Amino acid sequence: MCRASQYQRRVIGTPEVDISRTIGGELERAALADPDRTLLRCAGRDVVAAALERRSHFVAGALQAWGVGPGVRVAVMMGNVPEFLEVRFGIVLA
Repeated sequence: MCRASQYQRRVIGTPEVDISRTIGGELERAALADPDRTLLRCAGRDVVAAALERRSHFVAGALQAWGVGPGVRVAVMMGNVPEFLEVRFGIVLA
């Protein structure tokens, strides 16, 4: 699994982006600093940093397999559920 902090991306027509300073990079830092920290509590369910990061990378990998990467727009239509964060972070990490 590739971590955002290990590389930088360049999107055509935009300045170089250090993705370790993006929301995806922040998630990775939170997971490394305290993997068992609860980041979300919803409907009696706790989501810890390491689990959110792991599932977000899974989503990112699936999106990349479908051709999603920097500069590609992604639309999401889903309810107000904890999995939305996995998808949102996955999009940023793809």
